[in-house]
Amino acid sequence: MDDKTLLWHLYQDNREYAKFHETQRVNGSGLIAGGAAVIVGAIAQDGVYARSEAPMAVILVLIGLFGFFFCAKSYERMQLHLNRCRKFLDMLDQIDLTHDLTAIKDDCDRQTALQFPFASRLRLRAFWQGMHVIVALAGLTMLARIYLS
Repeated sequence: MDDKTLLWHLYQDNREYAKFHETQRVNGSGLIAGGAAVIVGAIAQDGVYARSEAPMAVILVLIGLFGFFFCAKSYERMQLHLNRCRKFLDMLDQIDLTHDLTAIKDDCDRQTALQFPFASRLRLRAFWQGMHVIVALAGLTMLARIYLS
């Protein structure tokens, strides 16, 4: 196997791992959001916030915090593999001088940023992690209503 083929396989392998971590983040967040909805519904269904519901509110806080850290770790692992991909792409560029793959990628990134100036500055991980912060805050709000009412 020549260097070019090896680097291409390493690039593809790490792209697959990056996709895997993103899929894990999506699936985990979906499960947490669904579970949080059930807990919120169970606590709020009768409009009365009783002390017996405090453990469910604590669980809501805990799964919100877990989700936040789960998303942060999934993002870190995804970035690890994407950083490796960037390195492999640079190495492929050094071997094959017919195409400047890094320049092509960077040009596409710049064009997209110009086409979507606002959205390109937003970081998707902030939305995912923010959702889990909202879940934890919902639990804290319910705890406050339970103990302050």
